[in-house]
Amino acid sequence: MGPEINGGLIAHPFENAGDVLRFFRDKTQSLPDDFSLLAGLLHSPDGSGAKVVGIGACHSGSVQEGEAAIQPIKAFGTPVMDVMGPVSYCQLNTMMDGLFPRGALNYWKSSFVSDLSDAAIDTIIERFQVVPSPMSMLFLEALHG
Repeated sequence: MGPEINGGLIAHPFENAGDVLRFFRDKTQSLPDDFSLLAGLLHSPDGSGAKVVGIGACHSGSVQEGEAAIQPIKAFGTPVMDVMGPVSYCQLNTMMDGLFPRGALNYWKSSFVSDLSDAAIDTIIERFQVVPSPMSMLFLEALHG
C-alpha cells in the first residue's frame, strides 16, 4: 500500500467553522514543505446531511515527525470525527474518493485569495450555509507547506 506517513481528516461541527478556519489560517502560516493542510466545508460522510468543517493533513516526512506535526490539529477543539494518524500514502490519496461518485456530473470552480481574512472566512461560511446540495463542498488549500 505504499510507505506510511501521517495524515487524514478531522471534522468539527459546522457551528465551529469560524474557529476551525481561523485555526487553519494561523497554522498554515508556518508549515514546513513536507506538511500540507487543507480545510473543507462539506456534509458529513455518515449520510446524515449534517454540515461539518474539517482539516485534512498530509505529512510526508518521517512517521515520528508527522506524529508531532499533526498533534496540535488533533488537540484543537472537540472534533466529531478523527481519522488522522499513520496511514499509507495510497490510502490517504483515496480517502475522499467516496465523496465524488461516478456519474455525479461534478462542476468545479476555483479562485485565489492572498489573505484568508476574518471577513473572507465569514463570507465562506455564509455562502456554504445555503449550498443547494449535500454534495456541495468548499475546500481551501494553502499553496505552501
